[in-house]
Amino acid sequence: MLLSRYLIIITLFVIEKWIQFRFEPIFFISNYLDDILLIPIVLGFGIWVQQEFVLATFVFSKMQILGTWLVFSIIFEGIFPYFSNEFTADFFDLFAYGFGGVIFNKLLNYPKLNSTV
Repeated sequence: MLLSRYLIIITLFVIEKWIQFRFEPIFFISNYLDDILLIPIVLGFGIWVQQEFVLATFVFSKMQILGTWLVFSIIFEGIFPYFSNEFTADFFDLFAYGFGGVIFNKLLNYPKLNSTV
């Protein structure tokens, strides 16, 4: 994983939360940016742990990324809205999670640089 790219994603998330707190929400940003950034943040942390402590050349397979998309989609768009009125099922969130998976795969899903194999 490229740490600088991961930090950019984390920074974008923090800035987005600050904007939501300080200003009137912007529709796209307040509704979909969190969903887009979810998989890159979670799997980015996961790949960092794997590469630091287990195997420096570890990368997630496309099936693992797809499985993560499926699990988050079921939990956040099916289970949570069913049990709580604080959550709303939104079909377009599924696309946002998927786009986040693509972002993760293209920007962060690489073996650790300078690894000895």
